[in-house]
Amino acid sequence: MEADDGGSSKKRQVTTGGGAGVDDDVVVVDRVWAELNPDIVRRVARLCHLSLGEYPVLRGVCAPWRSALPLLSPMFIYTDASVFHVTDGGGRAYQQGGRFVSTFSLTMETSLELRGNVERLVTANVCKQRVGSSGGWLAVQEERHELGLQWIIVHPISGKKILLPEWTGGNRWVGKMVFSPNPSAADFTAAAICDYHRIVYAMSGYDHWSVVGLDGRLNGYDKLCDVLYHEGDGKIYCVTKMGQVFVVTLRVHGTIRTRMVENLPPQAGKFEPDSVFPPPYSTLYNHTATKHLVFCEGNLYQVWRNSICTVTSMPAPLDGRRHRVVTNDMFVLRYDPGRGDQACWSEASDLGGHAVFVGRNNAVSVRAAGGVLPRVRPDCVYWICGNDGLAMEFDMATKTSKPCVQGAAGGEELLRRHRALCWYFLVD
Repeated sequence: MEADDGGSSKKRQVTTGGGAGVDDDVVVVDRVWAELNPDIVRRVARLCHLSLGEYPVLRGVCAPWRSALPLLSPMFIYTDASVFHVTDGGGRAYQQGGRFVSTFSLTMETSLELRGNVERLVTANVCKQRVGSSGGWLAVQEERHELGLQWIIVHPISGKKILLPEWTGGNRWVGKMVFSPNPSAADFTAAAICDYHRIVYAMSGYDHWSVVGLDGRLNGYDKLCDVLYHEGDGKIYCVTKMGQVFVVTLRVHGTIRTRMVENLPPQAGKFEPDSVFPPPYSTLYNHTATKHLVFCEGNLYQVWRNSICTVTSMPAPLDGRRHRVVTNDMFVLRYDPGRGDQACWSEASDLGGHAVFVGRNNAVSVRAAGGVLPRVRPDCVYWICGNDGLAMEFDMATKTSKPCVQGAAGGEELLRRHRALCWYFLVD
């Protein structure tokens, strides 16, 4: 419809900086869309069933829409909770994961679909739990006819792939894979827990995986629990079931690469939890089989969780008390070598207003105090329950956990059918 200017039926023109004439009524329509109520913009974004790649496009329409639509991160990648038992052509039975893979944004309280080849890749890796994330990229295995199953790093939106060196570990158990953020074919570092007692790593410019053997450093039945790539110093940190921390430094000198493995804290001889951890943690370490590492504001933390069953501890040295530890009880300790006694870890009562996300992803810390991220609470640990795959939130103040999507729009349906795989942070 043409604009009516004082009875004139002549359509007015405005000129852009490039000199092209633009219809005045078109400009008015653009302004109307830009001035749309922010609540309506957010509601439309939730109801349109957008994909992970479409939401950033919507945010980029104009400045008001960008302000109205929050960042998607943090998110978790999840699949249908169903597991199907199927048989291949040779009569061999195996498990097949859920029928779809998607992401759920905590800040938007909505699901965004993974589409195309990336969805297929993640779905194929669900049952084997071979999915990791770091800096907006995913680590998965892809079937390549000439190489068999091959680890790759892929970006869910761009579809870009980085082929890691040929995996020679066969079907050996891979506990977790992490890698440097912003990877490229010319510059990447990847590391993984393999067979509970080894760290394997690959770097750009080399055509094979290297092994960091820890057999001689682990005590008895001890095994690796978690691995972390720290962007700040480019080092690989790993923690064992007993709470022992190793730091692996990788250096490249021309065509030669070297590695150095250190204990944290530096110590000689056998690792002794009784002296490293203060009471009651000098005993509780033995009743928290799941352990994670995370950096927060430059400080290193251990997150312990009892993932097995309710237990009553033995009396702790110097403490003499028994402690009842129920399933999914969590404890957070901060590396504190300046305590003034033999112990070098201290109990942490808060995270300085941050929230941390641990699991099969490279652990992430984000500023949450002051409403920076809607619906992400400060001084909380976000984790994924290994039994049923629920994404959980642990409040350090109340020392309680709850499903972190409870009460979200459509949350009840999601709670019924989702199985979270890992946390995912899309770089804006």
